[in-house]
Amino acid sequence: MKGRFQDNFEFVQWFKKFYDANYDGREYDPVSARGGDSLGPCAGPGPAAATKRLVQPARAPAAARPVAATPKATPIAKTGEHC
Repeated sequence: MKGRFQDNFEFVQWFKKFYDANYDGREYDPVSARGGDSLGPCAGPGPAAATKRLVQPARAPAAARPVAATPKATPIAKTGEHC
């Protein structure tokens, strides 16, 4: 990968214009930016999760799907260190 001055300079100019066009001077609030959703596996769904709808792909009829062996679930020991 070559880092040519002209290419890098044009990217920096574009990024500066993008920043100036989108930054309104307010401090960034990550919680409101993601609609109140929490982060991480230990956090429950936020208020925005109730309004989101997931689109499920169409499934083939049961007769057309191959039968796969179901692996046994292995319990995970909870240590309480991360939550």
